[in-house]
Amino acid sequence: AASKDRAWTLMLMELVAVPAGEGAHEGGAAFVHACRTLELLVRGDEELAKALHQQRLLAAVGQRLLAGTTGGERDLRTGKAPEELPGTSWQPFANAAVVLIDALVSEKDPDRFSIANPELFRPVWMRYHRPEPVVDGCIAALERSLFREGSAMVASQLHVAGLRALTQLARLSKDQAERILLSNGPSIGVEVMRLAGYHEEATSVSLVFLVQISGGAFAHNRLKAAGADVAAKEAATRFPRSQAVQDTAAKVVAACSDLKVTGRA
Repeated sequence: AASKDRAWTLMLMELVAVPAGEGAHEGGAAFVHACRTLELLVRGDEELAKALHQQRLLAAVGQRLLAGTTGGERDLRTGKAPEELPGTSWQPFANAAVVLIDALVSEKDPDRFSIANPELFRPVWMRYHRPEPVVDGCIAALERSLFREGSAMVASQLHVAGLRALTQLARLSKDQAERILLSNGPSIGVEVMRLAGYHEEATSVSLVFLVQISGGAFAHNRLKAAGADVAAKEAATRFPRSQAVQDTAAKVVAACSDLKVTGRA
């Protein structure tokens, strides 16, 4: 049974990871279904997540997301996305990819107990494989959904999962936190918070994201320019009884004021 399960997993991975040169936007519908199935399988299964990381699935999904969103370019303004994705549209394609990325980076590594303080453990996929395609893919998808598609009326699963994934990547790597900060991260976080309205989870995810990318020396300039301080104060007003929102909003405001933020999220 175990070998059969592994065979199914490998087949799903083949649908997700298209080798270079074969067109990273081919088979859109199959990609969406494979991502959704893998996401359901990996949630709560640390060993499977580790095995998928060993196969470099995370990078493959990030590359396909970037290719399907911008044509492979890091900058949405200069990239040219495919005119169509076979069997699907861009929104479900991006949503499936981002949700799978969120699942992969959120599962803890079972090897974390090999060190005295498991909280300080950095997984192998972060130590030896730079996740730039994943970061760039998530950023591009969020920018396209929030600022280009023109259809975002509320914070969606794509927005929340994208911010959660980027938050985890920033938590594991200061370099990636800086990359996100410099790649329009503050504006993305503020816009998702605006769309969140009275959705507490989306608001909390946005606030934690902004705190997580606020560790750089000049981060306060970018956060303030994006209006993060105003958005955080408004969030605190909307959720006066949520201690989590109050505490995280205060950290965002402090970060915008160039005050030392004690403890990134």
